[in-house]
Amino acid sequence: MVSYNELVNTFQFAIEQNPYYKGFGHGGIEKIDAVVNQGYPLFFVRPITSIGLQGQFGKERLLTFEFYSLDVPKLSDEDNRKVLSNTEQGLYDFFAFFNDGPVQYDLQIQMVNIVPLLEVFQDRAVGWVTTCNLISDAVGVSYCEI
Repeated sequence: MVSYNELVNTFQFAIEQNPYYKGFGHGGIEKIDAVVNQGYPLFFVRPITSIGLQGQFGKERLLTFEFYSLDVPKLSDEDNRKVLSNTEQGLYDFFAFFNDGPVQYDLQIQMVNIVPLLEVFQDRAVGWVTTCNLISDAVGVSYCEI
C-alpha cells in the first residue's frame, strides 16, 4: 500500500517537475493563503475524506482529495480566460504524470468534477478545483504486517 506521506510527496514531486507551477501546498483550506508566498501559479492539495478499506475483503483504499490549480491574472477579462485555460491544462498535466510519468503506482484516479474559481482567496486568484478519488490496493494491511 502506498502511504499517505508517499502520495503527498509524489504530488509535490509531480508539481516540481512541471515548469508551469511555482508553488506547492498541502493541508486544510485555511493554509492556502500561507502557501502563496511560494509564488503563482500554485498547486494546492486538500485531503477531503477516506472511507478506509473497501472492496472484496477490504483490499482497496479510497482517498478523496481536492486539487487546486491557481494563478493571479492581470486585470483584463482576456487574462482571466487565459489563466483558466492554463490552470485547467496544469491539472490535466498533473494527471498525465501519474499515467505516463517516472513514478508509477498501482492507482486509479477518478476526476469526480472540476469547478472554476474566480477571484478567490486573498490574492483574488483564478483557476480550478477538482475533486478526485484515488483508489489503491491495500496490500500490506494485514495482521502479519503489524
